[in-house]
Parts: sequence; C-alpha cells; structure tokens
Amino acid sequence: MVLLRALLELCLATYGSMAIASALIYVNYPLVHFVNRSLDFRSFSRILSDPHFPFQLAAGLCTGYSMWRRLGGPLTLWLWVIPLALLLYRFSVFETSVLEPPLGARVRYFFGAGCRPPSCFDQLRYTAPFYSSLAYSFGALLNKAGVFRFNEATHNQD
Repeated sequence: MVLLRALLELCLATYGSMAIASALIYVNYPLVHFVNRSLDFRSFSRILSDPHFPFQLAAGLCTGYSMWRRLGGPLTLWLWVIPLALLLYRFSVFETSVLEPPLGARVRYFFGAGCRPPSCFDQLRYTAPFYSSLAYSFGALLNKAGVFRFNEATHNQD
C-alpha cells in the first residue's frame, strides 16, 4: 500500500504538475489574448517549454502544498530523488559532439536552449519532471512547516 501511494504521489508530483501547468496555460490564454490580440496560442504556449519551466514549478509548488495533508508521508519530501536519478543517468550517457566540451554541451542541452521542442523533448522528458517534483516536495515541506497558514489569534477579554 505504501508503494502504491508513493507511485501515485510521484506521478502527481511529476506529470500531474506538468498537466496542471498545461491546463493553466490553456485556461488563461483567452485573458492574455484579450490583452494582447497579436499573441497567438502557439507563441503563448511556448512558455511551457521554457528551459526554466516556470509554470511547471508553480504548479508543482502549489500541488505539493495543497496535497500534503491528504497524501503526505515520509516519502513525500524525497520524491524528487527518482526524477533526479533518471536525469543524471540520461545526462551521463548523453553523447555530445566532438567539437564541444562534453560538460558544457550537456548542461546546455538539459538546462539551457540546446534542446527545444518540437524537435527535441528531452528537457520535457527528464528536466521538467525533476523540477516539478522538487517543487512539489518543497511545497509539501512549506505546508508541513506551517508556512502560509494563518490562525486567528484568540483574544482573552477579562
């Protein structure tokens, strides 16, 4: 049962957060298009493939924060380790060009502008799940620590 729960939470932390980010882009496009009529959906949705993945990070953070009470367990804060292991494996076996320094080419490919959709999906396959699961665990940690929870102070009136 613990393993099934951990796998469910891992899927939610990685691909669930990425799906939520995609849905947010889709839902917010009409508002953004209303403000800037020249922006088409294709250009607007490219933010999903930005190498820093801001929407995926925000979705992971919010999902982790909100799901801590429901799914949180001892493994929640360590969910990012599995996507990190997959990213590090792919990073280490990635073959670079002879003309580029191997470390710089790998960093640019996985964390910079070296791999961009639609011709390359390795950042969406390896880097984005790591980022979103790290944000999910950090959001859960914030909830566990009581950050952003406000309790009304009780006043004793004598």
